[in-house]
Amino acid sequence: MPAATPARDAVADACDPLRVRLRALEAELKDSQPVAGGQHPPKPPPNLNGLIRQIATTRDQLNACVESLNVRRWTVTGDSFLGALAIDRALKQFMFDHDIRASSIAIAQGGTVIGKRGYTWATPDYPITRPDTLFRVASVSKIFTCAAVDHLVTTGALSLDTKAFPYLGVTQLPLIPADRDINGITVGHLATRKSGLKDDVEVDIRKIAKLFGTTSRPTRAQVLQYIFGTPLVARPGTGDNYSNPAFTVLTAIVEKASGLGFIDYLRRAVLTPLGIVDVHVGGTAASLRRADEVATYDAPGVSPSHVDMAEGATAPDAHGGAFSLEHDPGDGGLITSTATIARFIGTHAVWEIGPREVNGKVNGRYGRFAGTGALAIARPDGVDFAVAFNREIDYPDYDALVARIHPILDGSLIRRRATVDSVLTSLARFLQGVVDAIREVVARRLDR
Repeated sequence: MPAATPARDAVADACDPLRVRLRALEAELKDSQPVAGGQHPPKPPPNLNGLIRQIATTRDQLNACVESLNVRRWTVTGDSFLGALAIDRALKQFMFDHDIRASSIAIAQGGTVIGKRGYTWATPDYPITRPDTLFRVASVSKIFTCAAVDHLVTTGALSLDTKAFPYLGVTQLPLIPADRDINGITVGHLATRKSGLKDDVEVDIRKIAKLFGTTSRPTRAQVLQYIFGTPLVARPGTGDNYSNPAFTVLTAIVEKASGLGFIDYLRRAVLTPLGIVDVHVGGTAASLRRADEVATYDAPGVSPSHVDMAEGATAPDAHGGAFSLEHDPGDGGLITSTATIARFIGTHAVWEIGPREVNGKVNGRYGRFAGTGALAIARPDGVDFAVAFNREIDYPDYDALVARIHPILDGSLIRRRATVDSVLTSLARFLQGVVDAIREVVARRLDR
């Protein structure tokens, strides 16, 4: 596949050093704030007012820098639909506010796509984003993993009560005692945030490599052994603790239960029957970007590599410095289009496991990591949407965008669509009445 330019993937533009500085200052300020329920509020920095001034100054510098690069061009692709202009305005403002160069949105009703757009805010030489452009979708991948597990359960190959680690044959590492309840974790617990496993082990990947004495990326079997030896944060079956390692375990279970690779089973059992052909395991390296994939994943920064375990090895954060897509597809390694996501959640659960949630409320899932943001929202009225970006943003910003999209769909799509449907129905009845009247007149004349 044609490769994206590595330099562009690693650094979005000349303003990225300011972005890095602003994020660091904002993180310092956030760490100094009290945590709800915390017994010992953190000690504020020695010069809190000075820190706030630095943040304001850096933000002004960043805005000026972005403005200086404003030979950027705003481009919208995709057919028009009811509410499209309001959606365009919302995404435009959001992309401008968060310095996002590429995004797409798709809206579906009852599993049928009724609108999709691609957005680009970049210099003229930047490739145009199309409505069907593929994006990394981070934890939105988990929707597909749950669907694969659900298919195995409904076909009798697996049970939600199956004990996960005994099923996989995972045993403890020497000298690392396992939690007494670890073998009680079931497939159902893993899929519904009740496993008790910690929230992340990807951050420990180099530690895991050292534990096993390897300079290569640890195998899934090695990662599973490490997960088996980590203390639980809650008792299995209790609470609601989000866990990425839970989906690493589920990925392995899908492969064992099906006898196929994760993506092969997902395609054969779940996607192909729906006519979906654009879900793939993403490539971590910039050189592995697909021709139909977004042009870049914009993330400043370089970190210790999650692919090359050699001492001192580093990688751009969006291309191996924070994750490896190929090694954990069911956790967050898939790429697809927003149209496929919006369509898929019309029939599949977005937050739980099984068929689409019917609980009278909005259900959603967010995903993010370096250079990536994605969200999937299933609404109780059956009008769903998915959005993807090529830059990581904070979850409160997702909430703000979702809150802005909801009233657009309420006002522009649902009511207008209902009105259009009502008008069309009335027109059809009128025309049918005219046809019936003509037939009656013709019949009478033929009877004479």
